[in-house]
Parts: sequence; C-alpha cells; structure tokens
Amino acid sequence: MADVHAAAGLHFGGGMHHIGVVTNDQETLVHRLLTMGGTLVPMKPRLQSFLEEEYLGKPFSASDAMSQVKVNLGGLEIEVFLPNGKPSTWQACLDAKGPGIHHVGFLAEDVASEARKQIAVGAHLIGHVSVNGVMRACYLQLKDLPFAIEFLRVAQAEPAPMMPMR
Repeated sequence: MADVHAAAGLHFGGGMHHIGVVTNDQETLVHRLLTMGGTLVPMKPRLQSFLEEEYLGKPFSASDAMSQVKVNLGGLEIEVFLPNGKPSTWQACLDAKGPGIHHVGFLAEDVASEARKQIAVGAHLIGHVSVNGVMRACYLQLKDLPFAIEFLRVAQAEPAPMMPMR
C-alpha cells in the first residue's frame, strides 16, 4: 500500500479522519445517511476572532459560504456541505463536478509541514485555516486525484476550527 501512496504523491503518515461531500440538497442527503444508521455529530462553535482563513490566497470566511452538517456513519465522519453560491471551494467543486466527494481528510501532527511536503511534489494549496498564526487545517489538490486532500490537526485540549476552504 505504501507504494500506491508514493505513486499518488501521498507521503504522510497520519490516519484518515473523514470525508467531505458537497451537495445541492443537504437535507435529503443527511436524512439518507441517518436512515442508513448514521448519527449527527455535534458541531463545535467557530471561534471567528481566532481564525485566519484563506481561499485561493485571499482572506475568506467559510461560515459565510456554506452550511455544514456532520454525520458519523459506521465510525466514519462524513461532512456534508451545502454551498450557497458565494465563491468557495465547495461551490467550485459542486459547479465543476456536481454532488459528490469534495475531500478526504487526514490527521497530521504538523499541518504546515505536511502541506510543504505535498507542495514540493506538485500539489496546489487551495486554502487553509490558521489559529493564532499556526496552520491547523489545509486543502491541497494533488495531481491525478479527482478530490482534494485535507490535513487537519485536532488538539484534545483546545477548540478545533471547522473546515478550511478551497
């Protein structure tokens, strides 16, 4: 499996954390996931005063661009995004590909270091979230993958920001 990851440009060691999907009918998709045995995951409040968010290199507010619901289905967290038409990673994905997988999220001890490694092998930084100047999450587009990769740092003792933008 390591050879497959290396061939795809995946050179990180963190485990898979979640998948993110975009939809134009969040209510129906969430209902479908719940009828399959999923449970809603409580959302943590966004601490806007501490967040520094960027999308395509410009300041950005994710909460102004989408609605998000999290569902746990068989131990896998699924983030369901409903873009609202404003420029965002979620709207761009929905417009280009229609409903489907937006990203696969992986845990990383050092998000900035993982991002630098991927950029060095040709990945494109789509967006990131920083808290007090420390990168906590980022989206990257890797060559030959039809979805983005997210690196996410979740700290036990402090609030984790919600998802970054593309």
